[in-house]
Amino acid sequence: MTTATRLPVLSCAEASAAEAAFLAGDAKLSWQLMNVAARGVGEAALSLLGRKPDRILVLAGKGNNGADAFLAALHCARAGTEIVAVFAEGGPARAQAQRAWAVRKQGVRIGIVAAANLRKLAAHEFCLIFDGILGQGFRAPLSADLRSFLRDTDKLQGLRIAVDLPSGLGDDATGPAFRADLTVSIGCLKRPLLSPQAARFVGRLRVLEAHEFDIRHLDVVSHHFARLGRWRHGRHVALGRQHRGRHEVGVALRADDRVLHQVVETGGTGRARPLGSEFSLDHG
Repeated sequence: MTTATRLPVLSCAEASAAEAAFLAGDAKLSWQLMNVAARGVGEAALSLLGRKPDRILVLAGKGNNGADAFLAALHCARAGTEIVAVFAEGGPARAQAQRAWAVRKQGVRIGIVAAANLRKLAAHEFCLIFDGILGQGFRAPLSADLRSFLRDTDKLQGLRIAVDLPSGLGDDATGPAFRADLTVSIGCLKRPLLSPQAARFVGRLRVLEAHEFDIRHLDVVSHHFARLGRWRHGRHVALGRQHRGRHEVGVALRADDRVLHQVVETGGTGRARPLGSEFSLDHG
C-alpha cells in the first residue's frame, strides 16, 4: 500500500459528541449533511442490489435515523417506484425529520402502513428494506413493543439495509436487533458493530465518509478521539490505497497496539480520495 490514514472507531456516545461539535447547532449544515449521508447510503444499497428498485420498504423511528432511511429510499427510487413506510413508534418528532418526510420525488408513490400491520408485509417482496428505526442515540433496554416489532422484521423479504447501525445495537446493547445484509455506518465506524455478538445482525459493513464531511469533520472526530486518550492506544482503522487504477483497502483493528483483525478488499477504479473515505468489512 502506498498511502495510509486512520479512521477512529468510536462508541455511539463519542460519535454523537463529535457530530454535535462539528455541527455546532447549524441547522442548514445538518440538513445538508443528512442529504449527503442519505445519498451515500442509497448508493451503497443500489450498488449491492444492482438495479433500480420497484418497491422499497422503510422502517422508521421518530428521529433523524428514520429520516435518513427515507431520503436514502427516495434517492434509490425512480418514476414508478413505490415506497412503503412503517413508523415503529409514531411519526417524526423532530423538525428536521419532519422536513425530510415532506420531501417528494416525481413519479414515486409513497404509502404509510400502521406498525400493527407489519406482519402482513411479510407476504410481499421488496427490492430494498431500509432500517431507520433506532440510531446511535439508542440506549438499552428495548421496549416490549420495539422488541416485538424487530422480531416481526425477521420475516420481511428483500435486501436489508441498516442505516448507521442495525436497530437494537448500541453502546450497551448487542441485540436482539434488525438483521441486515448491509450496514452503512455514517461518519465513522461505530464500536458496537465490531462486537462478535453483533456479527449476525450487521451483515456486510461499510463505513461512509461523505465528501462534505471532508478533513474538517475528521479533524473534529480525531480531536475528540485523542482527547479521550485513545487515539494512539485505542482501537482504530488503518486505510490504504494502491496505484494502477485499482484500490486496496486494508483494515486493521487494534487494541493497545495488538492487531485483532485484518481484512483486505481490492477492486474498483479511479483515483482514491486522500482520506480513504470508504471501506468494506465482511464478517466471515
